[in-house]
Amino acid sequence: MHLTSRKLIFILIAGFLFTGKLYAQEGTKQEKTEKDRWKSSVGLSYVTASGNSDSQTLGVTADASRKGEQNEVELKTGTIYEKSDGETVSEYWYGNAKYNGDISKKAYWFGLIGIEGNELAGYHYRFSTYPGVGYRFLADTHELKGEIGPGYIYEDRIGDDNLSFLSGRAYAKYTFHITETTDFSQDGEYLHNFDDANDYRVNADTSLMVKVSDWISFKTGVTVKYVNQPPEDVENTDIFTGSSLVFTF
Repeated sequence: MHLTSRKLIFILIAGFLFTGKLYAQEGTKQEKTEKDRWKSSVGLSYVTASGNSDSQTLGVTADASRKGEQNEVELKTGTIYEKSDGETVSEYWYGNAKYNGDISKKAYWFGLIGIEGNELAGYHYRFSTYPGVGYRFLADTHELKGEIGPGYIYEDRIGDDNLSFLSGRAYAKYTFHITETTDFSQDGEYLHNFDDANDYRVNADTSLMVKVSDWISFKTGVTVKYVNQPPEDVENTDIFTGSSLVFTF
């Protein structure tokens, strides 16, 4: 029996708020520095989807992060959804949590857990978890970091056998701080199936963000999600193109 999208979204939001409350309570016990403060943002997007769905709709994202002296917590969630004539024509949601702990000034270890759903892509939800290590190659105007580690993926597929396997993850992200108010970023992720080398996944995200004020930014970008062996009668590539207003607080 699979979890419904509504139940999973409720769990993600509840976990998001509960974690934030715990850290807020912790912060009242000691004076907060700028580095220790929680930073949050909410984005409202106009999204064009192609691949397993062909639609134009609105999307919502919510992020929160907190940097300490030697660690960092990141929480992310988002969704797009559209119905036409009583039929779902676009539905995608995700949520993930990540913890980074410094090993040295440039090296760090991390734990990452995530869940996403896309019924039009042939699965109710996909759960993944990854421990690993990362390295910050560049910092300042140009930032470049890479991560690698083993992991596990479970897919609750629609009309097919569920899929679970040991995985490997390689990830890289490049950020160019063009000006004080304009950032360009590009990241890429490769997910390997150790049970079947042909069953791999590739995710890529390209974005440009322009800060309009202290708490409002404009962001435009493209996200590509590729599965080399998708479920039967399902496209292997989904592309999401969006423009959004991001509110930071």
